Amino acid sequence: MSPTFEHSTAECQAMGAANFLHPFTDFKALAAKGSRIITRADNIYLWDSEGHKLFDAMSGLWCVNVGYGRPELIEAATRQMQELAFYNAFFQTTTVPAVALAEKLASVAPPGFQHVFFSGSGSEGNDTIVRMVRRYWELQGQPERQVIISRWNAYHGSTMAGASLGGMKYMHAQGGLPIPGVAHIDQPYWLEHGRGMDRADFGRLAASWLEQKIVELGPQKVAAFIGEPVQGAGGVIVPPETYWPEIQRICDQYGILLVSDEVITGFGRTGRWFGCETMGTRPDLITFAKGVRSRQRVMRASSSSIWARVITSGGAMIMRLPTARMIRPLAKQWPRHTMPISAEAGKGSSVVLSLHNQRAPMSPQVCASPTSGCSLRDSYC
Repeated sequence: MSPTFEHSTAECQAMGAANFLHPFTDFKALAAKGSRIITRADNIYLWDSEGHKLFDAMSGLWCVNVGYGRPELIEAATRQMQELAFYNAFFQTTTVPAVALAEKLASVAPPGFQHVFFSGSGSEGNDTIVRMVRRYWELQGQPERQVIISRWNAYHGSTMAGASLGGMKYMHAQGGLPIPGVAHIDQPYWLEHGRGMDRADFGRLAASWLEQKIVELGPQKVAAFIGEPVQGAGGVIVPPETYWPEIQRICDQYGILLVSDEVITGFGRTGRWFGCETMGTRPDLITFAKGVRSRQRVMRASSSSIWARVITSGGAMIMRLPTARMIRPLAKQWPRHTMPISAEAGKGSSVVLSLHNQRAPMSPQVCASPTSGCSLRDSYC
């Protein structure tokens, strides 16, 4: 059935061409073609303004983890809007949904993650990671550790620091990026770099590129390595099973912090709460977003074991190394607001995921979830 809305498809397209800017888009070409107008959604399906029913294989933008129209999330958000729609986290103040969600996130996070820092987007969460990692090493008496290593074709956001951490060269060309103190290595994409090799051997080879870069830069200058457990925007690249354990070993050997960007892979997308658990790593910081509240409201966070250590949202960041000496100076520098509506939606989404948490983790034979928009290529789908 075609939904009811105020404007025709052509009218919506004309308004969009006149006033609305899309991300990563050739505006002239889109204005000539006309954008698709999505009007409603239910469960894993979308409807456009022409009445076409579409299977949402991408799950919104890798984020509607529990499907559209969940009554639990609608009711939670509605109730919270009536009670308290917003209040900030400055001035030694908080809200009940914020602390309740932080407690819930700590309970499902990997061991060692006890604190969450909320922010406004996954990009902002990764920007905060840069500051937090560098501040951590300053407090450790090693301020020369400034460089964060990432991978070519990775995606860590579209802000100045997030796009710098990402390895998409066309983004770098649009703003004089990357910023200083960011280096890149090749991605663990077997079809591009490992054809003819055994996948396990290639995984170890790809991980060795990190060690080579650390030695090239000088271990005393390297602060962290950041990576997506499964590269999303870069092509849904699932690394060989040998890759992440070897990355963990190298980080441990050189005392480098490991940052797991879970904006896409967090909250059940690989069959576990976080992709790092599926891949077998022990990150020091985690950035997450999107799936934490199934994209019902804006929320990001970071969590860290380095408050031991620290947690960030906008994406979320969790850290492992907490000391009172660290927490006080860090806490002063990253004040953020927390929207009670988003927090309440996040709690509801976590409950829904808990009810469905018996699904097998991702493997070469098992895809994470039929509602996750999974399109894993190579041997994982």
